[in-house]
Amino acid sequence: MAAIWNVPEMTTNPQSNGYQCIYAVDRQFVVSLAVRSPEQFEADRDQFEDFGVVLPPLEPVSGFDGEANVDPRYNSLHVVSGDEVVSVEILGAEPSDPGEQLELEEQIAHAAVSRLESA
Repeated sequence: MAAIWNVPEMTTNPQSNGYQCIYAVDRQFVVSLAVRSPEQFEADRDQFEDFGVVLPPLEPVSGFDGEANVDPRYNSLHVVSGDEVVSVEILGAEPSDPGEQLELEEQIAHAAVSRLESA
């Protein structure tokens, strides 16, 4: 992750949900990486709707072997790999350009999917 982010080191902050880790640089959270089942992914989205929030449809993205899409609320990327969904969301202000943000998320997702496939 540090190589993709082009920094010497990052800290990892595994979350209590058991499938998400938040990475930080200089104590600033910069990226969230989650690997979860499709059911967990849908349950997370359903929680918003349970509170009356209507979510916009996910937008398809190419460049992955499996299904991939972007949630337009956060420009977060979600890639289906086998029986899991890899989700990447940039948390910091950089990059501020949505296209550059998506490119960075794609690099992270490709690395995560590659590790899942080799495990």
